[in-house]
Amino acid sequence: MNSSLKEKSMLGRCVVRTEMEGRDKVREELSGVKAWLVAAEDRLSQLEQCPSTHKLQEVHTQLCTQKAVLQRIMEGLRMKYSDMYTLVPVEIEGPLQEVTHSLQEVEEKVGDVMEKSGPLHRLGAKVSEIMAGLGSVQDKLQQRSPSLSEAESTLKRVWDELDMWHSHVAALEVEVQDLEQAEEAQVLTESLTEAQLLHSHMAKQAEQRTAFLSKISTWLQEHDEMINSSNSWLTEAQSWLTAPCTYTTAKDLASYVHALQVSTAQLLPNTFPTLTQVKCTTMKCTTQCDSSPHNQC
Repeated sequence: MNSSLKEKSMLGRCVVRTEMEGRDKVREELSGVKAWLVAAEDRLSQLEQCPSTHKLQEVHTQLCTQKAVLQRIMEGLRMKYSDMYTLVPVEIEGPLQEVTHSLQEVEEKVGDVMEKSGPLHRLGAKVSEIMAGLGSVQDKLQQRSPSLSEAESTLKRVWDELDMWHSHVAALEVEVQDLEQAEEAQVLTESLTEAQLLHSHMAKQAEQRTAFLSKISTWLQEHDEMINSSNSWLTEAQSWLTAPCTYTTAKDLASYVHALQVSTAQLLPNTFPTLTQVKCTTMKCTTQCDSSPHNQC
């Protein structure tokens, strides 16, 4: 009784420790995003005084990265606490909403500066956003899921995002074609081609993942059937080995064991190591039968 209570207590402490470590990690990541937002505000103020295409592009690229980080945090929290049938803790939800709001404000400011810098930089920023989004898709494809249902949920989000970025690429193609300066259009076309290739690569990976996941249910069912059959046979074999049996001769016993071994090995090849153990046990029985005056074991 005391041992059971001790185990429950240790398990409870482990769960609490894991939860607190998870919250600390989220707070740390949010602090990182918040620190970048403060720095971005300063850089945008400087860019208003001294415009720089390179620095503006750099800020926008970093913005896309921070958006991806925040999206990953939000998705992780949603999945975690929905599985626990509870809401995101207030101590995390509050800072999360604050950082999300601040990020949206910075995104609007970056967008305004981009609009003023001309169509080339504005469209270039869109290409960067697409590339960052596809990078986030790639991260989802590489992550491991603890269950089939979660893997399927992640894959659904992957396809949704791929569809979204495909639409963005198509719309951007039209805008690039409308550019009057051929040189500007050529630079953006090359960047857009790179985005299209990355999208195609991600779509191919998603198709492979879809095909793989579609087979898992069948594999799991076959595995369960094999385990159930193995357990059933082992139970029957164990009862057969332990029950008193009478045979006319040791040869009859050996013949019966051989037939049982062959039929079961054909049904469940993976149980053959266990059958070898059974054979050793039955050989002992055979020896006893040979030495017994009544051929009984």
